[in-house]
Amino acid sequence: MILLIQRVSESKIFVENELFSSIGKGLLVFVCFKKGDDFSNLNFERIVEKVINFRIFEDENKKFNLSVKDVDGEIMLVSQFTLASRNFEGNRPSFDDALEYDKAKDLFEKLYLKFSENILTRKGSFGDYMRIQLTNEGPATFLLEFI
Repeated sequence: MILLIQRVSESKIFVENELFSSIGKGLLVFVCFKKGDDFSNLNFERIVEKVINFRIFEDENKKFNLSVKDVDGEIMLVSQFTLASRNFEGNRPSFDDALEYDKAKDLFEKLYLKFSENILTRKGSFGDYMRIQLTNEGPATFLLEFI
């Protein structure tokens, strides 16, 4: 499982030119499940705790000492299977490492529910074409991989 986390002052998701969801200050988290990911090897409680306690917001001394919880932030989860791309040969990415759609959707929904138990969480529309507007603060972008 791969998470690409961006610290944002706001994020909005549009589906078919209609606002689908939005957050203010917080984290935009792109989620990719890879082949082999399932409920037996992913500890969603640990993953959620890691993300919501990840100290990537600046304190008064401009040091990364605050978490999304500390700043009363929100979480936006967006599925993004393209994070599983392999680009070693040729010019077209391969997505063979991405988990199958139905399994990934089930895992995504369970992850969303686990986040929602702990912090205000919104999500994108799984499997749909989305237009995402965001204001990245920093910029600050972090890659977490859970194996």
